[in-house]
Amino acid sequence: MSMIRTTLYLVRHGKTEWNTMGLMQGWGDSPLTEEGIRGAQAIRDALKTIPFAAAYTSSSQRAIDTARIIMEYHKNMPLETDEDLREIYFGKWEGLKYRQLAIEFPEEHRNLMLHADKYIPENSGGETYPAMLTRMERALKRIATKHKGSFVLIVSHGLHFSKLALLQNTIICF
Repeated sequence: MSMIRTTLYLVRHGKTEWNTMGLMQGWGDSPLTEEGIRGAQAIRDALKTIPFAAAYTSSSQRAIDTARIIMEYHKNMPLETDEDLREIYFGKWEGLKYRQLAIEFPEEHRNLMLHADKYIPENSGGETYPAMLTRMERALKRIATKHKGSFVLIVSHGLHFSKLALLQNTIICF
């Protein structure tokens, strides 16, 4: 029995203003910087010959803007948003400086940055890493099943992509 391969192209959104300011950015949002736009344009050019069957993004504007730039060579393809593709929710930490949190909540911050699977958001009221990973995997499996044998563009967020290589489909990260 031959296996039908679905290829998911996972792309992290372009650099944002909050990224440059060192602010926590989960469900909060900020615009792409010029560097972020140029990065998305470079990925657009690298992927222009890929015959994508579908394109998905999280509901974050930074991911939507990145996806729209990448899709400039794929104008007839609709962009679908999926809430399950969102970044982890940082709760009260949204928009706060990484450095401030490292000082005030050293263990929680260290776990988030270095051992995300051990991150328990006791002080932020945010989402746990396993909960975020579960919804991301659910979304990717749903998308891969819907588009069997196809190439699919997915623009989302960076915290979770490294762990998602556990999925059985081919995953190419940009």
